[in-house]
Amino acid sequence: MNRSPIRNRLGRAVLALMPARVRHAVREFFGPWPVSQIMAGPGASELSQLVSDFVRGTMNPDDEIRGSARRLREKAQQLERSNAWIAGWLDHLVNGVIGPNGIHHQARVLRRDGKMNADLNAHIEDRFYDWTRAVTRDGQLTLMDYEDLALRSAGTAGEVFVRAIVGPQYRHGLALDFIDAELVDEEFVRVERDGFKSIRNGIEIDRDGRRVAYHCLSDYGGQGNVRHLRIPAEEVRHVYRPRRVNQVRGISWAAPILVSLRSLDGYEMAELIQAQIAASKGGFFENIMEGNEPDGEWAKNESSPITMEAAPGVAEKLPRGWTFKEWSPTHPTAQFPGFVKSNLRKIATGLGISYNQLANDLEGVTYSSLRSGFTSERDGYRRRQTWWIDSFREWIYPIWMRQSMLAGELKLPSPDPVRYAAHEFIPRGFPWVDPYKDIAAAILEIQWGLNSRTRITAEAGRDLEETLKDLKREDEAAALLDVLIRAGVTAPGGTDNNAQEGDAGDQEAGSRNGHARRAVLAALRNGGIQ
Repeated sequence: MNRSPIRNRLGRAVLALMPARVRHAVREFFGPWPVSQIMAGPGASELSQLVSDFVRGTMNPDDEIRGSARRLREKAQQLERSNAWIAGWLDHLVNGVIGPNGIHHQARVLRRDGKMNADLNAHIEDRFYDWTRAVTRDGQLTLMDYEDLALRSAGTAGEVFVRAIVGPQYRHGLALDFIDAELVDEEFVRVERDGFKSIRNGIEIDRDGRRVAYHCLSDYGGQGNVRHLRIPAEEVRHVYRPRRVNQVRGISWAAPILVSLRSLDGYEMAELIQAQIAASKGGFFENIMEGNEPDGEWAKNESSPITMEAAPGVAEKLPRGWTFKEWSPTHPTAQFPGFVKSNLRKIATGLGISYNQLANDLEGVTYSSLRSGFTSERDGYRRRQTWWIDSFREWIYPIWMRQSMLAGELKLPSPDPVRYAAHEFIPRGFPWVDPYKDIAAAILEIQWGLNSRTRITAEAGRDLEETLKDLKREDEAAALLDVLIRAGVTAPGGTDNNAQEGDAGDQEAGSRNGHARRAVLAALRNGGIQ
């Protein structure tokens, strides 16, 4: 019998009865470890039935990935094909990071006087846009389509291997290709010796941890004459999000919720089958007279079970001595919606998305609750936008600039592209459910000098320079047609037709909304933002 827990509880009880000074003296006498162990109580650090199934010991990240990454990748890819929640999450992921119009490119080359070189910037933007119309080797995918597929692969496989292939036969001398994560041989491991660099999970690295080459299989599944292909690291960009120090391969982003999602699928299928059975409402025939046997039509095939066809408005006559017992299971149960919602909330947390978005459930939400839920989710999208731009876009842009110059597509005043590499990638913005509040806040921030037009337009996924150009073209067109363009529309008498105080579900937010609208209208009537 293990008496340690009993001694611990007894020790804690005795120490609890002691005065504070005596308890302190006991600690000083016995030392911190025994007393702290006695006083700590049951916790995650102690061995008990609650934590006995935790993994004991820590594995090297390469060994951990090598034993689990492929299985997790296969399960996630299977759910992508068959599970609506995973398919919807991937759609939200692509929409949140890439957006409906893609990531906007803006050249920022300056002249010698420090002003923007408008003509040169327009030329660079035009050439880059021309290349994005067909970026793959077969010319089938645009850059936006390519990034869509890459993000989906990152969500299921946890990593993307992008390969840049140069040659005069490609558009602007550059084409993009994928290396499937399944083909990068994670079982290929080699220790550094005899002048050969080490290989960790199919990735050859030097002593500083820099990537040297990627060792890939020539075919899937190990069938036929499969060989290893060594691709230099200069051609490949490995895009992934490490979760441990010295982690060289990625893990599926859906890994934390795969078990929950699979279990929920099984539960829903079981409830569906039970609901089909309940809708059928079958029963059993029972012989209540000893020695009584069926006769007539019922006796033609004694080896088969007794059956009866049910039809609307028809009542069947049972043989003498037989009765019918109804079997009517009740499914789905009343707990079914709550159970599914609880599991989906856990799954949404693991995927970094709000429950309302994942489940497409807007029942009972208000503006305030919806905005609160979307704030954290959109912060996650912004982080992924920065990660994707830094990991992929900033890597491919100088390669495109160099190859486009060599192909004669991009014409610069100097053969050194570094002098003209200043640029910015502007990801999509996130308008709120009621953008009027954000417009009012932006106007007040600019008026009080707390923000700038450049930052506000960038947060909305737009470029200030392009916006100003559009406004100038609109003013010129309006002046040509003798049309007056007004910034705001007010009803006769100076009242705002749209100044509503919000719905009954969110009175406080509606009141703030009304004040915000009046502030915007007052600023517009006074000549706009000064």
